[in-house]
Amino acid sequence: MVQGITVIVGFAVDDELRHWTKMKIPNETGLMQKVKDMESEKIGINVEFVNKERKNDLIASIQPQK
Repeated sequence: MVQGITVIVGFAVDDELRHWTKMKIPNETGLMQKVKDMESEKIGINVEFVNKERKNDLIASIQPQK
């Protein structure tokens, strides 16, 4: 993807969700707060916060890759 944004949404019950890979996103305060704001008693976010320095990890980004 060269330009624009994408939103990925999936719905699953807890028994199914445990088999899904967590989306890796940068360990940044702003993103962590955004995830916290989106979570609720009935809605969970399946993410893992990772340091950008980790090699061989695919990390979702809010910035376009060049």
